[in-house]
Amino acid sequence: MAIKNKFLRLIVTVVMILLIACTSEKAIDETPSKEKPFCIEIKKERSYYQALKICNRLKDLNLNAYIVSESDTLDGSWFKIYSGALTLKDSLLSYQSQLEERLNIKNTVVVNILEKDTFCIVSANDTLQIKEHKRINVSPPQVDSAIYRTIEKYPNSNAFYNDRIQLYLINNKKSNIKFTQAPLDLPLGITKSDIIKEMKSFSEVKMIDNLSGSSITLQIMERNILSSAHASDSLSNKITNKHIEDFAQKIINKRDCRHQLEKINVGAYIPLNGFKLTIFLPKVKRYYYLLTDTEANYTYFCQSVDYSDQEIMLYLSQIGKSNGLSDYDEFYNTFYLNPSHLQPQDAFVGYSLYRLQWSYAKSKGYAKWSKEMVGHWGSTAYFYNTRKGFWTFGVYDLNSQEKNKYVEGLYVNYLGDNRKTVDVYGLTGNVIDKPISIWDRQTKVNEINFPIDRYVCMIDNNANYTLNLNDLVIRAERLQFMMDGYVKEIK
Repeated sequence: MAIKNKFLRLIVTVVMILLIACTSEKAIDETPSKEKPFCIEIKKERSYYQALKICNRLKDLNLNAYIVSESDTLDGSWFKIYSGALTLKDSLLSYQSQLEERLNIKNTVVVNILEKDTFCIVSANDTLQIKEHKRINVSPPQVDSAIYRTIEKYPNSNAFYNDRIQLYLINNKKSNIKFTQAPLDLPLGITKSDIIKEMKSFSEVKMIDNLSGSSITLQIMERNILSSAHASDSLSNKITNKHIEDFAQKIINKRDCRHQLEKINVGAYIPLNGFKLTIFLPKVKRYYYLLTDTEANYTYFCQSVDYSDQEIMLYLSQIGKSNGLSDYDEFYNTFYLNPSHLQPQDAFVGYSLYRLQWSYAKSKGYAKWSKEMVGHWGSTAYFYNTRKGFWTFGVYDLNSQEKNKYVEGLYVNYLGDNRKTVDVYGLTGNVIDKPISIWDRQTKVNEINFPIDRYVCMIDNNANYTLNLNDLVIRAERLQFMMDGYVKEIK
């Protein structure tokens, strides 16, 4: 815990450190009232626990913060993070300006609570407002151990949320298909083919600062031991540096602009060594960090244009010092839904996590149910069956059963008279067919979806429709919306 708190104070931003050091002004400690109705809305989150992370972070910075539950007719319910309580709006404008400058944030909003119908400050034990459970109760999914070894190395901090996560096995031709289709953010000059030649698993995480919106991307890969062994007669530091230096040279060759390459060492869970590559772009510096361990088992790429060299080095120093991605609720509550016992001949291939933006609602024609989804997390897990090919499991985490029921009602109305149903997981699910012939109106099942507890679940067929409706139902009932699935494995 001491390591985590130290990291939290150091990793944020230089301006935040300045804020902690600033003792000439005291934080505003009060909450709004009729006498002091003006306050500042800083951020909003769908999940109470994501809002709580931000609130606690502000308090760690000696700033007053509190959470308010609010509903909007446009896009539904939010937990909003507020600060301050003043009598005059002009006085608060000065505080707002200082807050935005010191926290490196924009678009905070001055609010007068007297203009709101309700203004309910949420406490930690407010079960009326907090409908979600922080963590689901599951067994470990049946996933290759290489994936677990990778995800446990990511740094943990209250300062970040996971905007995008991608995990892939790349150990055979079939699993490589999903990896090659993934929209990755590899350093320019390094290709997916380069990764396939060297690695047996791949992970990429884009973390977003939950206040400033600054981002940092870290890729962690477990190397194929054979690929490192054939490079030389011994697994010495010369080899580890050589494969990292080769990757750095690929970036340099592609960028073709002024650069600086220097050796670095990082004191993470074990010593990491490699190179920092600085690319001098017209307006900014882009830093690339390329690292490995002394045994060349893992390769690390890190990049950012938002953070300083000092901040990135502090971030990298936390590699392997926590439970990794499993410490983040948005990851845990989706990844760990995957089956603890897969259907025979099924194998896990990959997983992606993403946060739903307004572009999602736009793609659905701004249907009311789609606007309620914005701000929540969605994920997709990819599986391969040796006889029937690929299938996928998708889920949207709506945080509470109450919210899920509301959205499902909107969705059913959206389907209208064309709704087709199926019994799945003891519930009524929706069947989405897809035409395969415009001449004889033939269709095949493309997807089944159903609401369960806090989730909207989707099981999707492959492009050849080789799984029938029963195949999809069987796989849906192995998912861990209850521990070990709806249909327990026969021992």
